[in-house]
Amino acid sequence: MTSKAINTIYSDFFAGLNSFYIPSDWADNDTVILTPGIEVGEGPQYYRKILALNVQSKQAKELSLDQNARSISVESNGAGVVYTTFVYDATKKTHTSTLVLKFLDGTTKILQNSSQLKYESSAWLDSESIAVLVTTIQSVKDCDYDVCIKGKRAVQIISIKTGNVQNIALPVEPSIILFGDVQNLYYLSNIETPNTYLKSTALLHSYNVAKGEDKVIFQSPRSINLISQ
Repeated sequence: MTSKAINTIYSDFFAGLNSFYIPSDWADNDTVILTPGIEVGEGPQYYRKILALNVQSKQAKELSLDQNARSISVESNGAGVVYTTFVYDATKKTHTSTLVLKFLDGTTKILQNSSQLKYESSAWLDSESIAVLVTTIQSVKDCDYDVCIKGKRAVQIISIKTGNVQNIALPVEPSIILFGDVQNLYYLSNIETPNTYLKSTALLHSYNVAKGEDKVIFQSPRSINLISQ
């Protein structure tokens, strides 16, 4: 940053494919997590494997997740990553969702498993707890490239060590969790705005976990993506 020099530490190229790896987040001072991206596609993004890239040695270690891994969040002290899965069997009309911790040494720990909830986006609050967006499933059916789920969304805080679950009563239904810490949780919600071009508006919320106070700090007619807290 001081010299403003560009130092290439990793590159990849797959001839004939439109997939590639992109930086996701820092796992520690020396390790950045690379997640798969795609230029053109339909349906949900899956994270079957990720790379842990050491920026000093320029060596990338491949970590296999799950063929149904749908979302990922990185712990900034090097513990690992949390990802979620959702599997729907259209024949048996059954579904299951998991919340999984993948350590950087390659070991795996299942944090939660449910046939009533769908685990979605998550954010580490500290090295011992995460906030997770969950949907209480009312109905599931096949859609064009995915499954359509009806249900009410809420947020749970889950202890990595004990598995204890704390339900958070947000004043509005969240659409995605962005990030947080032990004091504040940042998430998005959407409201219908029929007189606008896109018919809806995204709201960025800051929620104080201890006080239970919620504040809208930004809104956009398109989308909101926070780079850092």
